[in-house]
Amino acid sequence: DAGSRSVYHYIRLLLDRGFHVTFWPDNMHYDPQYVPHLQEMGVEVIYGMEYLDRFKPWMDMAGDDLDYILLSRPHISMKYIDDIKASFKGKVLYYGIDLHYKRMELEYKVTGDPKLLHDIAEVKNQELTLCCTVDLYMYPSQDEIDVIRAEIGPEHAGIAIPLNIFSDDEIIPFDAAALA
Repeated sequence: DAGSRSVYHYIRLLLDRGFHVTFWPDNMHYDPQYVPHLQEMGVEVIYGMEYLDRFKPWMDMAGDDLDYILLSRPHISMKYIDDIKASFKGKVLYYGIDLHYKRMELEYKVTGDPKLLHDIAEVKNQELTLCCTVDLYMYPSQDEIDVIRAEIGPEHAGIAIPLNIFSDDEIIPFDAAALA
């Protein structure tokens, strides 16, 4: 999905800039498609049942060695934010793949499903809480940043970062002569 692809691009961007990247998947599952590829890139991937429900002890042990934590997806980030804020001294960043609650509002307009109203309110609260709690929140477009700022105020730092970041070898060179 687009969220997984954008996280992949940001991981690669961080690696290209010399960062050591540790990836903590929420389900602790060894995914044979993703884990080996991430490890080949140089990412330390935490997985396995011995880590299930062990984030806080791991954070207490490893937190001093980390400079940044990048969170993504509101419902997952909310599981970890309190433990991070309790023991982590570095910068906490949140990247919203999109404004989930706005996407859900559009779904409600199409379906009229009243069950969505509770979920929309819950996800909106999660996203706004995260944006108020982290050191920097990021979304793919300035429009999304403007929506968040209107909700929580300008005192919280947020920036727009495009959804996809491509390496030089992924960009096909433009040959204007071929179009002539």
